[in-house]
Amino acid sequence: GDSAKNTFTVGSSVPQNTGLAFPGPFFDRDIYPTEYFLVQALTPKFSLLLGKLTIVNIADQTLFGDSAKYYFANLNFNKNPIALTFYNTHTIAAAGVWTPTKWLTIAGGVFDPNTQANNFVAHAFDKVNLYTAWIFSYTVGGLPGQFQPQYNWTNKPKIDLESPFGALSLAQIPSAIGVLLGSPSNEKLPTNYKPTTWGTIENISQYLYVRDDPATIAEKLKSGQPLNGVGIFARFGYSPPEASTVTVHGSVALFAHGLCEVRKYDSFGAGYYYNAISNDLKNSIKRLTFNTASVNDEMGMEIFYDFAITPAIRFIPSYQHIWDPIAAQVSKHENGADVFLSRVTVAF
Repeated sequence: GDSAKNTFTVGSSVPQNTGLAFPGPFFDRDIYPTEYFLVQALTPKFSLLLGKLTIVNIADQTLFGDSAKYYFANLNFNKNPIALTFYNTHTIAAAGVWTPTKWLTIAGGVFDPNTQANNFVAHAFDKVNLYTAWIFSYTVGGLPGQFQPQYNWTNKPKIDLESPFGALSLAQIPSAIGVLLGSPSNEKLPTNYKPTTWGTIENISQYLYVRDDPATIAEKLKSGQPLNGVGIFARFGYSPPEASTVTVHGSVALFAHGLCEVRKYDSFGAGYYYNAISNDLKNSIKRLTFNTASVNDEMGMEIFYDFAITPAIRFIPSYQHIWDPIAAQVSKHENGADVFLSRVTVAF
């Protein structure tokens, strides 16, 4: 891929296109294999997962509508941005999944916070992420729904956003601001860290209308197929402001698929998100810029239409507006961005 400096981005807290997170936001060459893992069922109700995997594709999945390949492009509608406080795009994991009943699945494990697409077990598990998720499946009036609370704790040090740096020279300040906004720095800075941090994220999904034969719903859900109908999903999350750029997240989206027989493979969605930026980070940016730059909370919306040319070939136009993208606010004093995006997806 192209280098980060030549890649279009609006400067928001997370990518406006989820694809920019792969294989990592700053990797364009010299990439190792990114997925090699084993899934083994030990009993009918318990399975083990071992290996290197793309955690962005696995954790925090809603019941429908969170595939960046076909639906929303913005990462805020595919994953909770608070999760990026703890994880890179890829991780080495040792995890278990237990399904004691049809309506409950419990997952948990140890994940490596140092894994990247450009390394192979470098410093693996010298620090850890501990993660658990509980997936509750239910129906309301015969319509499927899902609620998933998740918790993560890590002892990998994170930048202390309340007091991120020691004494800086004037020449070091631009690099320091870039680091706070998520850019890598080749310059050694006197950085202060928080030794541990935690976060909790939740998502909920609920179908409002389903066209499918009730006898086929369970099998379609089991195989991961979207139901023909309309649903709504939402995400929430919190992580302490001392170590997380996004300290409170909320998003909600409407999703529709296969509403009429003549366009049974088409999908449509509209969503809105709100990211409350850490007050500690806001204050640090003000100090470092001598009150010449400020940071507001970030908001955004997206609307898309997934047009199936054939069942395997999709054309997906979308529009986004993002209010107060954090990096653009600080570096360019921009308070908004409009994104018109067209994607073509071919499934083999």
